[in-house]
Amino acid sequence: MNMKTDLDKQYQSIKPELMKALGMKSIMAVPGIKKVTLNVGLGQDASKEDVERAVSDIEKISGQKPIVTYVKRSEAGFKIRQGWPIGVKVTLRRDNMYRFLEHLLLICLPALREFNGLTKKSIDRQGNISFGLSDYSVFRSIPFEQIKRRTGMDVCITTSASDSASGFELLKRMGFPFKENMSGGDNGNEE
Repeated sequence: MNMKTDLDKQYQSIKPELMKALGMKSIMAVPGIKKVTLNVGLGQDASKEDVERAVSDIEKISGQKPIVTYVKRSEAGFKIRQGWPIGVKVTLRRDNMYRFLEHLLLICLPALREFNGLTKKSIDRQGNISFGLSDYSVFRSIPFEQIKRRTGMDVCITTSASDSASGFELLKRMGFPFKENMSGGDNGNEE
């Protein structure tokens, strides 16, 4: 079942212009999105029901079964013991990745309260971007009645870019909403 999503088709159409913009000689050198990793931290007081609910929710959001992450070593300061479940994560590639990104860009990010865009500073030196969502209930695949508490989610988008400038150019052309330069003077109105 190889269904091309609109975002995948968009990437194929922007490849030549991205190659020109970045000054590359080969179409194979053009950066692309390799994978998307979703991570939900549940904390030290997570019960078995919390873990099962998080696994079910992330499976509905991503369309793929997540894995449960466990504490690797005991830390007395954090009051956690080795082997306790601490979070849930899933890595998306190819069709699932593009489907998730379409849903994220077109439905979820615009639905976030007071969302002004992603910051360019959240792109690292390799051109990958990481950001957090304060509540993953903005994904409409989870029925509102089943939400027991607000739980955040980290999203990490890994690209094949070689630096932050080419990663930013790729993500901007793919439709990621970045903040405009919002710096102002003391009163916020001057430029």
